[in-house]
Amino acid sequence: MGKFLLIILLFSSTAFGQCSNPIRVGVNSEWPPYISIENDHIGGLDMAIITLLLESMGRCFDYVRLPSAGRSMNELRAGRIDLLSGVSFAAYRQDIGQFSAPYRQEIVRLVVSERVQASALADLQAMLQSGLTLVYTPGAYYGEEVETLVQQSRYQQQIQTVSEPVKRYLMLKAGRADVTIEDEQVAKHLLSEYGGAQLMLHPKVVSAQPIHFLISHQLSNTGFMRELNQAITAQQQAITALLQNQLGAAHP
Repeated sequence: MGKFLLIILLFSSTAFGQCSNPIRVGVNSEWPPYISIENDHIGGLDMAIITLLLESMGRCFDYVRLPSAGRSMNELRAGRIDLLSGVSFAAYRQDIGQFSAPYRQEIVRLVVSERVQASALADLQAMLQSGLTLVYTPGAYYGEEVETLVQQSRYQQQIQTVSEPVKRYLMLKAGRADVTIEDEQVAKHLLSEYGGAQLMLHPKVVSAQPIHFLISHQLSNTGFMRELNQAITAQQQAITALLQNQLGAAHP
């Protein structure tokens, strides 16, 4: 297939005056292959899955562009958007919204520079202890181990947060950071698209977890969540086909 899967025009049914109450889908930074943003077009795997599910439910939707994952969470909590995709479970996020049934799986890995490769350090804790620098997504949750590390005061001078995965990757490539944390498929896309023989995926798996939609409490209380979970179950074969077609047959 082409560079990105299923470029989706920002024309939802609302663009043609057919819907007065669209589902407001929050989108922040480009996150290929799951989210791609090109001019006024939004596409990618997660957007294709959202389209499949909401259309099967007879629902229309609009995208709402937001500057960061943290801002997206705040907007969802306030009820100014209705749905976020690509969200891993964390207990504190239940105060922000309600988790749908999982719709895909995620494996999170470290992308490391030559400096890290040469040191043969086993995990993120060893890397930070040795003085290496980390850049990662603000507001992201990669499990308790990472959460504990990034909150320790002794590492704060070694850690930066940057929303856009391409910028994080290019920081490593330019030698302005040593390690970043990425979804495995996003990391593979960046390595293929932007090159950089001096970068590689570290063998350590940071986390492997199901991925959900996060729905605002305001919308989930209307019966929408029940409908969405039923659609995820009914469309699971089609979702799996989309994932395998883009990411390879080995994807669950």
